Formats: sequence, C-alpha cells, structure tokens
Amino acid sequence: DVADEPPAPPSDDDTTAEHPPEASGSPRARVLGLPASAQPKLRERFLRLLCAASGALLEDDDCLVRVAVEHAYEGARGRVRVEVANASSSAIRDLRVDVFADDGRDAGEAPKLSVGITTDGGGAAELAPGARVVARVSATCRSPFVVPPELAVRFETRDAAGEVTRHAYALRLPVAATCFAAPDGFNARDVKAFRARWDDVGAVGGTEHQIVVSSRSPVDDKMLDDLRTRVVADALKGAPVKHADVSPFTITAASVVHATSGPVDVLLRLEANAAARAFRITVRSPSPDAAAAFKNVLQALLTSYYIM
Repeated sequence: DVADEPPAPPSDDDTTAEHPPEASGSPRARVLGLPASAQPKLRERFLRLLCAASGALLEDDDCLVRVAVEHAYEGARGRVRVEVANASSSAIRDLRVDVFADDGRDAGEAPKLSVGITTDGGGAAELAPGARVVARVSATCRSPFVVPPELAVRFETRDAAGEVTRHAYALRLPVAATCFAAPDGFNARDVKAFRARWDDVGAVGGTEHQIVVSSRSPVDDKMLDDLRTRVVADALKGAPVKHADVSPFTITAASVVHATSGPVDVLLRLEANAAARAFRITVRSPSPDAAAAFKNVLQALLTSYYIM
C-alpha cells in the first residue's frame, strides 16, 4: 500500500504523548493541554531534530513556554539539554519538567530505554517572563526501542482575579533508536558481505519491514543526493554499501544500534520511482524493534521531506 501520511516517528501516534500528564497544583484549577494549533509545527520540529544536534522543539505563539533541545550520543548513552523559557507576559509558577520512557515493554521486562532528569537549581517555583530553566536528561539504550521518551512540561498561571490555570504540555523528545546508531562498516564493506547478511537475517526469523511511500517533492538527482547525506547517513547513520547501487535511484546502507545488551545491525534499501514520486523502503534487522524504528523514521522523513 502507498502511505501518503506516515505515523509520526517512531510511534503510531503523533509527536505528542498519548496521554497528557497531570499538572501539579490546586485540584480545583482547570487544566489546559497543548494547543491544537501547535501540533503540526511540533511534528515538523521533531523531525528536524532527528537530523540536527540542536534546535527548537516547541515554539508557537499560542504556547506559554518555548522548549529548545540539544542532544549528543556516545555509544549506548545519550545526553539531552532541555531549555524551557517563559514566553508569556506574566510569571508562571510551579514549573516542573519530567521525562518518561514509553517503550511498550511488558510488565516485568527490563526497560529498553532508561531515562533520568535533573533540573538546574532544582526547578523554578516562579519563572519571570523571558526567564529560562534548564533540565538535563540522561538516556541509556539497553535494547532497540520504537517509541521515543515523553517530555512533560507542567506549570501554573494566575490571572488578575487570582484564578489559577494549570497547564500540562506532553511532548516527545527526539531521542529515537536511530540516535544510538553508527555506520556499520563491516556489513557495508562490499556488496557480497551485505547480501550475505541480508539473506541471513531474512532466513533466521529476523524482521523485515517494507512499505511504499509517496513524496510531496519531485524525486530528482538533487533530492536523492540530499537523502543519501542528510537522511540515510546523518539521521540513520547508514554506511553506504560499496558497489551495491548500480542505479542512481537506489540507496543501500548498513547501520548498527549501540545498546548495553549488545550491538544490533540494521540493513536498509531505498528504491525511488521518479515518475510516481514514490519510494519503496525495505528494512531488515534481527531485532523487530530496530527494524520498526528505522522504518518509521525513514518513512516520516521521506514523506515530510518538503519541510526538511
């Protein structure tokens, strides 16, 4: 099937958390979630941050705070700096920033992604207009995961009459399994090695994800060169397979996800159909979660290439 609009990576929902977090404060105060007007741009910024080391995650005129992210990874561990700024004209109170891993594991299973957070200065009882607070997130990939962690930003405002409103913004941090990946030079060393591993993964019960997606942009040489560099090499950390692509309309690469449980290889092929403005994505990995995560990220970046 052709998917015109993919699920937001790397889950089947959008880049907000499925359930907004409860806000702290008075139980009698009304609670407001993220404004609907912020959703489209939030998704775009999430995707851009999968390809960039820093940038805005939440920056909308209808939102009372702005959120910027800077993230870096080494092996199976990542560090994320989250800056929350008061974008309103009044003070906000009881600001809390939390992070939760939502990796879909069954009860009793070890977490696939471990996360922790500390806030500089212990947080902010009151944040003046224009003031900022910084939270620092640590993330450890224990095994490949599909859903990125949730970032919960909660605070209170008070109007001139003293009425309190609680706000609860549920976001997704741009921390995907692809962030813990590196180029797999071993499986990409030549086309024979890649094909042997490709067949091996398919033969021993590994997972293959394949989907055809349409593009909103013309599929030409310039776009394909950009996909090789910014998407496959930078976002997916894919090592190009030597002599595998006899056609300029195919991209073949190999990545390895670093996890504390051990490295996991991911093999992918991207085949373009310029006339149909479409791509066929094929991802194979011995890990079902790794295959799903890479497919979801690549699918979303391709169908949203016009914003990149």
